[in-house]
Amino acid sequence: AAAGPGVRTEGVLIMSFNTELARYGPDEAQRFYERLADEARGTAGVEAVSLASFIPFSGLPLGQTAIAPEGHEFPVGIESESVPTSYVDADFFGLMDITVTQGRAFATTDTAEAPRVAIVNQRLADLFWPGESPVGRRFRSNGAEGPWVEIVGIARLARPPRVGRV
Repeated sequence: AAAGPGVRTEGVLIMSFNTELARYGPDEAQRFYERLADEARGTAGVEAVSLASFIPFSGLPLGQTAIAPEGHEFPVGIESESVPTSYVDADFFGLMDITVTQGRAFATTDTAEAPRVAIVNQRLADLFWPGESPVGRRFRSNGAEGPWVEIVGIARLARPPRVGRV
């Protein structure tokens, strides 16, 4: 039997919105998404709701963020590494059945007012901390002078879908 994609695909509805078309600024967009999620949670038959900037295999573009891991020595003239990024809420990993293999998943207390935290995948962990756990380590987000972000967990990698015959 072929292995599945590593994320929930049954019973999942994905919606995408471009709040810039409505000329929403960042605060208005955040309020829109919060209202949308609250209303969806109150809809009959809906078991779980999560917000994410990227969903695996959705065909939507994955964001990029320049990070600078604490203590990592880049070659001369390079201050950071651009990595694929998705911003997700505390319900995302559970809803999508993505296992956090080390550390913890996001919590509802991980808010904009709390210290910044991240969950990375094993590929990123191996790139900057080969053979070591990155949990508890920090990196600067948005370049070498950006805010510090603490790694609180490692997520299992989703497997890309197979194309063609098995």
